[in-house]
Amino acid sequence: MYQFGSLLAQLPEGWGDITDDVPVSDPPLTLAKAKGVGALQFSVALFLSGKLPNPTLLDLQRLLEERAVTDSWGVPISLETGTASMMFASGEFQLGQNYLRTWYMSDGANFVFATYNCEWDERGRERRDVEAIIRTLEFAEVDPEMED
Repeated sequence: MYQFGSLLAQLPEGWGDITDDVPVSDPPLTLAKAKGVGALQFSVALFLSGKLPNPTLLDLQRLLEERAVTDSWGVPISLETGTASMMFASGEFQLGQNYLRTWYMSDGANFVFATYNCEWDERGRERRDVEAIIRTLEFAEVDPEMED
């Protein structure tokens, strides 16, 4: 398992962490394939205290649908919910000449919002790798005293 930030995943050959190469301040965790066509990015919300969120698949789907409206992505081409290493809701969108796939995921306590973005015509090229990463994604054990 490869650890990047507070996440762990099995990375297919050629994939790596390029977060430090993203040209913005405080970029999200970002994975990409060397000589690949897209980027897989992750935003994480860790449960620290209070009432355990314990979302349902419907809760995750609603988060995704609300995000699609807020960010003007339009109606998803496909929408899927299920459980792999975590519960998830996923949607696919066409944004002009770009392809966007999104996931809201949770282990019952922590949340991940993941996006994969590439050119529309390249959308199938890394699909198998991206799905393999998403299926193996889990939270690393985090020492609360190590959090900022």
